Amino acid sequence: MPSLRTDTGLPRIRPLADDHTTAQPSQRPAGEPGDALDGLPLWVRHRLAELSEENAQLKQAIKTRPVVDQARGVLMAALDGDADDAWQVLRKTSQHANVPLRDVAASVVSSTGGTPIREDLRVPMREAIRQVWGQRDDAGRQRTAPAA
Repeated sequence: MPSLRTDTGLPRIRPLADDHTTAQPSQRPAGEPGDALDGLPLWVRHRLAELSEENAQLKQAIKTRPVVDQARGVLMAALDGDADDAWQVLRKTSQHANVPLRDVAASVVSSTGGTPIREDLRVPMREAIRQVWGQRDDAGRQRTAPAA
């Protein structure tokens, strides 16, 4: 019996019933294919929904990873820092500006072609750079926390 698929390639998941421990088959005219998840316990259906969401997030991360890596390289060169410094600048800028990190990274990368960094990112990025640079000693090396 063929199952219906979503654009993610996973079986279609019908809304869950709150009052049953097992999903009940939907009322379909005779001859229509059944839902691939009919009869599965609700906890299994919930877990499949969670995994589907996680899968979508990971696919998005894979798509944006090259831009984030390019932005880290730009910041490493501009700040004479390491990959962790660049990551901290991107992360702090994203958090303080309330803008997705991938958008911050795209703005940094596009700035290398002459496009200015987005105006809403300038102040948060300056502050993030100041914070990261403040963690360095006089010679520009990363400070280490004193041993406890």
